[in-house]
This record gives sequence, structure tokens and C-alpha cells, in this order.
Amino acid sequence: MCDCIETVNGLLKQYNTELDIPILLSFNVDKTRSTMSAGRVAIKTRKADKQKRGQPKNIIPAFCPFCGEEYKDASDPAA
Repeated sequence: MCDCIETVNGLLKQYNTELDIPILLSFNVDKTRSTMSAGRVAIKTRKADKQKRGQPKNIIPAFCPFCGEEYKDASDPAA
């Protein structure tokens, strides 16, 4: 896995800013927890029509948005 998050956070430190790194939970069909992963940035979203119900969807990239390296999932046996 790349070290882009640490590098960018180091550059942002002088501005008292850091990347938002959510902890993601993944569930199986039977509602049991499958995987828990962290270390990916979240792309911020908002509702286009605030009158409609529901929350905006989370966008979590499959590749590092800084260098393009593919993220390996914890559930992937080849990771």
C-alpha cells in the first residue's frame, strides 16, 4: 500500500488540516460483519435536492486518488 495519506497529511499539517479517513464496516448477506477497513480517503458528497429524504452516498475510491495505486481489500485473499 502506498504512503500518500501520510505524505499529504504531513504537507497539510502546517495548515492544521488532515484528510478524513473513515472506518468502513462491510456486512455479509446474513448481517454478520465481514470486514473492517481504514486507510482510504473519503470523497465528500452532499445532497443535490435537500427536500428529498435520505443521506448522500459515501464515495470511497478503489484506487489512491494521489498516485493511482489500487487499494487491496481486507476480504481479498490475494491481498
